[in-house]
Amino acid sequence: MSGLAPLEMHRLDNVTVIRWTGALVEGETASRLRLLVRELATEAPFVVLDLGGVERIDSFGLGFLVRLRVTLQNAGGDLKLCAVPASVARVLEVTRLAPTFDIRSDEAAASAAFAEPAARTPVSPDPHCDVLCCDGSPEVLLYLREVLRNAGFRPAVATNIADADRLARERHPRVLVINGRLRSITSDPHGMRDVKSVVEIAPDFGRSDPAEAARRLLEHVVSALATR
Repeated sequence: MSGLAPLEMHRLDNVTVIRWTGALVEGETASRLRLLVRELATEAPFVVLDLGGVERIDSFGLGFLVRLRVTLQNAGGDLKLCAVPASVARVLEVTRLAPTFDIRSDEAAASAAFAEPAARTPVSPDPHCDVLCCDGSPEVLLYLREVLRNAGFRPAVATNIADADRLARERHPRVLVINGRLRSITSDPHGMRDVKSVVEIAPDFGRSDPAEAARRLLEHVVSALATR
């Protein structure tokens, strides 16, 4: 792992501990960690991510963490966070994403936590949704989904217009949250034409401050729902 700085990795029994240093944002390091986690998911899906060296995180970074955990859980493992800096902890609280993760004080506590009984709550598919989100980035979509879900909404997500159109027909969302790059396509005569309330997010939404982005997102969604 020495050539993958700012990532460092070591093993504690059957747990892989990875330490991230610097900014947790989109880039080469995120791509390397995504590939590493995919490899670990096939043979050692129990991972602790030490965030003690993280200086900054954006909306993409939060969605990225959600994606890593989903990948490992789907493989029968899990992701636990540890040594979360106060600045990142505040972001998780403000965005309401703290309950999405299992956060421990240090890597030893996080590694030991894998021996605890799993406390996953089964999620039943909802045939309807309040908000449909469409963006080309899976990380941004997971960030949007978790912010909305933890605020009490029922979100659905799609990475392209075709899937968004299908979901709009099936689930009849009340609000569409869509990336500005895709906004113009919504004028086509598809299922999304019946979604009257639209919240547009900036093309560079993933690089935005996550706390401010969450505040504005929820403010706009609540306003859009109120005008229906």
